[in-house]
This record gives sequence, structure tokens and C-alpha cells, in this order.
Amino acid sequence: MFIYLKNEQEILTQELEYQNWRLIFKHSDSCPISRGALSEVELFNHKFSNVPILYLEVKSQRALSNRIESTYKVLHESPQVLLFKWNKLKQSHSHWSITNKWLSHVVNWGYNDKS
Repeated sequence: MFIYLKNEQEILTQELEYQNWRLIFKHSDSCPISRGALSEVELFNHKFSNVPILYLEVKSQRALSNRIESTYKVLHESPQVLLFKWNKLKQSHSHWSITNKWLSHVVNWGYNDKS
């Protein structure tokens, strides 16, 4: 399910509502690589509609994108996927490495994490 982010409060709300997998997808409408990544995220969404996808259009929401960068200590890129489990950032991928196959694999098989 896609949830369109407009402010930081929406991120906090999602942290409280979804304690399992969720992802933030940072997208630019003007970038062809980002359009390709969006297609991959949409394919993932069809198979895993229970995983919330917090969608952020970086040009119109640059301040929020910067806030995400500082909060999670991850360099801003677009397109970019930040993958969370139990409200902890587990992985971040950008550009051509954003694929339905990668997202599906991580959610299907979990992320080997001792924390």
C-alpha cells in the first residue's frame, strides 16, 4: 500500500502503526532512473500489499527528505529505498539496485540481524 508523505508526523504515525516491515521510497518524477525504480516498487506492492510504502516525492518535499537523511544517518539519493523492520533501518538501496526481486527476497526471507 502506498502512503504519500507530506510531513514528518506521517512518518511517526507509520512507526507506531506498523511494527513489522515498511519502506520509504524517495522518488523524483523528472528522473528516468527513478521511474524505473517506481515500476519495480509497484511490482513489489502487488505481491506484498501488506507492506506499507511511504512514498516521498523529493522535489516537492525536499525538507522532509533532508530530515529523513539526518534522522536515519543515510546519504540522500534519488531514487532510494529505506527498508525498516521493527522501526530499525535495515538496508538502503538506490538507483538500479532497487528491484522487485531484491525487495521480495528481503521480505520473504528476512534480514539476518541479531539486534
